[in-house]
Amino acid sequence: RKFEVAKMFGADYTVDYNKEGWEEQVKKFTPKGKGVDVVFDPVGMVNTSLSCTGWSARIIIVGFAAGTIEKVAMNRVLLKNVSLLGLHWGSYTKEAPELVEKVWEGLFQLIREGKFKGSVCTDYKFQGLESVSEALAMLGRRETWGKAVVSVPQAGESKL
Repeated sequence: RKFEVAKMFGADYTVDYNKEGWEEQVKKFTPKGKGVDVVFDPVGMVNTSLSCTGWSARIIIVGFAAGTIEKVAMNRVLLKNVSLLGLHWGSYTKEAPELVEKVWEGLFQLIREGKFKGSVCTDYKFQGLESVSEALAMLGRRETWGKAVVSVPQAGESKL
């Protein structure tokens, strides 16, 4: 289902990174098999991503959803002239607060122009606080796509 959703949002190609050899499959999608220019990594797969990057690529590290903090052999980064960029958005309020409003303004502009659309996983309905543990478990098993939203009854809707 994730491949279907990715294509719905404009992906030209999809790859299952759980299957062996996915890195070579990615390279086949690029001109002359040279590798990709940019990797957006919310999972923590820098080492394997290095296998499908091209010369002077950039890997943007935004999280470690896989649960492991990687150790990366810097010789691989150097030999391919790859740039690693860590992006911790939560730290901007402390370290660069002047950029926060600017970034939000830019994001809202993209939304108004229809160039950015958020995604909410509609395959499952998580209702009430009692569904939080199942929602988190499904996130951990990577069974959801987009944002998993838990709906909590509002005033007048309480079960109590």
